[in-house]
Amino acid sequence: PATDEFYSSSVWGGGLNTGLSTQTSKNYELGLKHNFNDNFNLNLTLFSMKMDNEIYYNLINFANENYPKTIHQGLELSSGLKFWDKVKLFTNYAYTDAEFTKGDFIGNKIPMVPVHKWSLGVEVEPIKNLIFNLITTFIGERFQISDLNNAFPRMPSYYLLDLNLSYKINQNAKV
Repeated sequence: PATDEFYSSSVWGGGLNTGLSTQTSKNYELGLKHNFNDNFNLNLTLFSMKMDNEIYYNLINFANENYPKTIHQGLELSSGLKFWDKVKLFTNYAYTDAEFTKGDFIGNKIPMVPVHKWSLGVEVEPIKNLIFNLITTFIGERFQISDLNNAFPRMPSYYLLDLNLSYKINQNAKV
């Protein structure tokens, strides 16, 4: 666990959580990437993550705890399309099936993990090394953070809109 995951504080108490175990996983990925030409690429990745002691924040007792065994599996699909030297369009989609594989909640979905996540963005470089990105992201429905029983209605899906501007000072700098 990270340092801040060992400690919790709230109006009801808190302190050092020495019972928190290290999160570990076995990850398997199979991917394909194809560049159709210099301007268009497509990527597909299938994944499976078998996790022990996945760390989560429990809102009921205001502390980090460990889930029993869990699995996250699914696929990621992404592509990029370059229109001109200065304009790129990109998209990403992820399908994730995440559930408990041991313990009292076996077969239930892991809270806060959306089944569907999708983004679409455009990158523009109006002048050399000045990069402008506009990205919209869809986050699908998911169970609330402490709803281990999957008993409550799912949280609604939502969209994010991100905008950033960056400038590359020295592309050849080595650290």
